[in-house]
Amino acid sequence: MKKLLITVALFLAANAAFSQALPCPHFICEQDPNQTTYAVTNTPGSTYQWAITGGTIASGQGTNSIQVDWSAAIPGNYQVEVLETDANGCEGDPVLCDVTINPTPVTGAITHD
Repeated sequence: MKKLLITVALFLAANAAFSQALPCPHFICEQDPNQTTYAVTNTPGSTYQWAITGGTIASGQGTNSIQVDWSAAIPGNYQVEVLETDANGCEGDPVLCDVTINPTPVTGAITHD
């Protein structure tokens, strides 16, 4: 039984570099001028290929962290994806993040009595 547990633990540790969670905001507001950072844990020697829909990668392509400009995106659902390649050329599984751009609210005219 001990040998089986050690084997499972070693397997999980060896594959941990590719099971990263990509923290995602729940939503982005339409025309938000601020850039949003997306990151995964850095693995020394790895490179990271990012792909997004709806926004523009402002900086960080190839690294474990990017800045995304969503200011021109219209309201809707988009994705951020990262693919890690380690120093040996092995690719991990893609990690996806769903991003929702919410429309800017329209405030009515001010009225009085």
